[in-house]
Amino acid sequence: MRFVLQPTWGKVTAVDWQEVMALLVVAVTAALFAWHALRRRKGLPGRLPCAGCGGMGTRTATPPEVLMSARKGGLKRVVIRMK
Repeated sequence: MRFVLQPTWGKVTAVDWQEVMALLVVAVTAALFAWHALRRRKGLPGRLPCAGCGGMGTRTATPPEVLMSARKGGLKRVVIRMK
């Protein structure tokens, strides 16, 4: 089954059903990405707006200090200091 599109510049282009389905998948994916990017974000009660800021619903004046150190072939270490 082939879908025939309108003639363009004297040529008639034909699109196979697999091409139609592939374009449909791309269009739906692009629409979902755009919808998620443009939708209004609603804050949930009891949740902080960002991950790792403060503890259990309280906000601190200064954020914690995060120290990361690693050597090739050595030990990897992450230290979080609360101020």
